[in-house]
Amino acid sequence: MTRTSPIRVIHTLGNLRPSGAERMLACSRAEWTRVGIEPFVVGMADGDHPYAAVLRAAGYQVRLLPSNRSVRGLLALRRLLRELRPAVLHLHEEQMFHYVSALAGSVRPRPAIVRSIHAMFEYPPDLARRRRRRNRIADVLGVAAVLCSFEVAAHERRRYGTSITATVENWVDAATMGAVSEVDGRAMRASLAVPADALVVALLGNCAPGKGHDLLLDALPPLRRPVVVLHAGHESGADSAERDAWARVSAPHQLRRLGPVAQVAQLLASVDLVAIPSVREGFALVAAEALCVGTPVMASLSAGLYWLSDFATAQLVPRDPRLWAEALTRAPTHGCLDQVADRERAMRRFSPRRGVEDWLAVYDRALGARERLP
Repeated sequence: MTRTSPIRVIHTLGNLRPSGAERMLACSRAEWTRVGIEPFVVGMADGDHPYAAVLRAAGYQVRLLPSNRSVRGLLALRRLLRELRPAVLHLHEEQMFHYVSALAGSVRPRPAIVRSIHAMFEYPPDLARRRRRRNRIADVLGVAAVLCSFEVAAHERRRYGTSITATVENWVDAATMGAVSEVDGRAMRASLAVPADALVVALLGNCAPGKGHDLLLDALPPLRRPVVVLHAGHESGADSAERDAWARVSAPHQLRRLGPVAQVAQLLASVDLVAIPSVREGFALVAAEALCVGTPVMASLSAGLYWLSDFATAQLVPRDPRLWAEALTRAPTHGCLDQVADRERAMRRFSPRRGVEDWLAVYDRALGARERLP
């Protein structure tokens, strides 16, 4: 498709936080410009938007609107669409996607509508039926559904009858992750003052029931070697099972609750292992980040994580504390495996350049389809 001017794309999200979509946008701003995309970011939620400043510093124009659950929010979005006249509206939020799509379809000029599905959704039967109906509405409106992994795509098609336009794997700040050195990792480890004989395990990500953090902590008691678990992320979403597990961690093991950490690459380089004990995942960005750094990954044998079997430095373990304890006793560490091949493969597979080029193809296809709509 020949272009004489940039394609204007509006990305709509909820509260702008350091989550997957926001972090991918933050590290890919230059790539959007390179391929001729003019991106805007819209946070549609009441309350705080702690990542808005990061996105603005990266070069995005950011607008904050009321929640898309409210009439005020939907009307504000309509005014914004009329003001900015985007070629593409890219929806990143699951909630209210059908209403937002219908609203965008009523605006002239009508934008092409693209919907990202970032998670492995498991709804009870009544909500599943409702979601299938909403998918049919989206089909009528010509919404292009794009999935973050082939596993999520298969799940969406089977469970909800989702019409899938494409699969675009997530990406990470591969340049930053790949540039971190063992020296950086040792410096971070020294600053944390962990025991020299300890196995240091990172648990990165905000607390939520589906993240399964308590599984890792419940695997510690049988281990003789001291284990230091470094949790980095917001804790407000921790459920009672996880909070109870915090209290059960006892000597010789430690749980260090670091809160949000800015130096993610250095933290990944400082640990022996990254743990992802999730019940399910859409796409675990921290796994891709760890592989780009060269840190081994131990993850649950769960939906959304099977792609890790492509990498020799990752292992999948069933969600049983006894099996996790056994796996931790023989956990690989830095220097125990040849990690060069995996690191190079991850740097290519999860680069922002690859992701943005994949999305450019989606936008071109959606714009072509828009022209054929009545």
